[in-house]
Amino acid sequence: MNNSNYIDKKLILFFILFYGFLNAKSYRIDSLWVDSKIGTDGVVSISETRSFSFSGSYSYAYLELRKKYFDSISDIQVFENDNIYDLADTSGVVSTYVIEEKKRIYRIKWFFDALDEERVFTVTYKVDGALRVGQNDAELYWPYLYKGRNKRIKSVLISQSFDEQIYNEDFWYNIEGLSKKKLFTEFYDGKLTIEAKNVSKNRKLYVQSIFPRNYFNDIAINDLNFSLEKEIEKIRKREIGVQYGFYIVIVLLLISITFTIMRYNKYGKAYNISPEINDQAIQLPSNHHPAIISYFISNYPALTGHAVLATIFRLANMGMFRIEEAMVVKTSFFTKKKKEEWKIVLKKNDFKNTESIDKWDLQLWHFINNAFKDGVLHMDELFKKIRDSYSFQKEWGKTIGAIVESNSWIEKPPMQDSLRFLFFHIFLSILCLLFYKYLPPLSIISAIIFIVIGFAGGFGISRMSASSRKMKVSWENLENDIKSKKYILPSDIDKNYLLQCCLVTGVQNYEMKQLLKNFSYGKDSELHWFVGLEGSLTLMQSFSTMLEYSGDMSVMMAAGGDGGGGGGGGGGGGGAG
Repeated sequence: MNNSNYIDKKLILFFILFYGFLNAKSYRIDSLWVDSKIGTDGVVSISETRSFSFSGSYSYAYLELRKKYFDSISDIQVFENDNIYDLADTSGVVSTYVIEEKKRIYRIKWFFDALDEERVFTVTYKVDGALRVGQNDAELYWPYLYKGRNKRIKSVLISQSFDEQIYNEDFWYNIEGLSKKKLFTEFYDGKLTIEAKNVSKNRKLYVQSIFPRNYFNDIAINDLNFSLEKEIEKIRKREIGVQYGFYIVIVLLLISITFTIMRYNKYGKAYNISPEINDQAIQLPSNHHPAIISYFISNYPALTGHAVLATIFRLANMGMFRIEEAMVVKTSFFTKKKKEEWKIVLKKNDFKNTESIDKWDLQLWHFINNAFKDGVLHMDELFKKIRDSYSFQKEWGKTIGAIVESNSWIEKPPMQDSLRFLFFHIFLSILCLLFYKYLPPLSIISAIIFIVIGFAGGFGISRMSASSRKMKVSWENLENDIKSKKYILPSDIDKNYLLQCCLVTGVQNYEMKQLLKNFSYGKDSELHWFVGLEGSLTLMQSFSTMLEYSGDMSVMMAAGGDGGGGGGGGGGGGGAG
């Protein structure tokens, strides 16, 4: 019965995938031909013909025209060869089209049935108010291809002509969006022709055409300041701005990087302190709590697994609980088989006095005390609970941060100097924005980068003070110090505290094993709080297991816990679905 259900599920999954494969569809635009004609009355007539290649089933296509390039639109028609589509009030009927007017665009949408075939559609329309007219010259600035279309177009052919003859010497044009290397352009016998191949969806093609105003029969001036000479001068300045603007931005960026490096070297680079050579017996740099020593090692006031483990050892040494090796029997949910497994557990003692306990010890003790079940708590479960308790982690880090601040262990640049650095980068950002009209993307990105550098370099640079840096270097050298003394401990050293310090400073297993040979075992020994088989080897194995628990917790905390088709068209963009 189970096998039958499994096979049925596989068949259902197969049919779902197969159905999705059959219904997959796509389309491309093989060619676009836009023919535009400027009339003597100022009206521009445009015809756009697209050749679609459909793979799958499609029922509509559309063309979008942005309103900002003209005042009004009229005489819209849609054709497919000899088939003239009808204007409809509602969408969805084959061989009809609708006109949707939105805030910034007109959308012309037509309907058909297509399945794995090629279709050719033509949309014609007239626009008024698309011309800029000065005292002597007139201009048509028209977006034949918008940027950000959904599809690449294999072949593009654009033509621009006039009702009456325009001579070469009276016609000037400029093309934006595509490099001249990818274009074939020609103005011959009063007609401008532009050809391009494989135009990507991220490329625009705008054409600026300027010709005499007297071409028109009667047209009103709408821009007294417009003239061919001024437009040519504007383009010349733009080319200069593009040419030199890039290099100016790069120079400003290099200046910023230089100042940032200088600032880091002055206020952020760690003090160069070498560890002190000690020829005497092993000496601990300070008597700080393991949580603080962990801060010196990690440079960050946050909870770490090793600091928690060291604090657990402190609490056990105080008599709050015992750490024991215990045999745990687990029963499999599916097979009901029993499995024996060695676990490290905490067993609660009858300890009442908590008045003299440090704040970190007290925080952890309250957390452990609440987690006890019948006076027993598995250590691996404890670390999981701590890992999942954001409030406990936050409170622990907050306590460390307060100690760090009260001891002035972090040096920050003077506020006045930080503000100067920020305002200097704001000034660089403003300089970049001056080139916006020449290099819009580079100008904006550079301005944002300078603002980010200004805040990060102004208020994000800090370093350990000389005293805390010296403490850090000394604690990091603890392992070498233990090695150099051949693991021989002085008689007056607190062995439990040394063990806790070795945990948070990352002393390796071999060194820990050698160190534990100095410890005695039993009820009245230094390790009275640990109940297990006697001998440093077994004890080291247990410590290795506990280190794995703490290491897994730190890793998991660092990881953040347990882990219709649109398409591009021609003169303004469009698509199919």
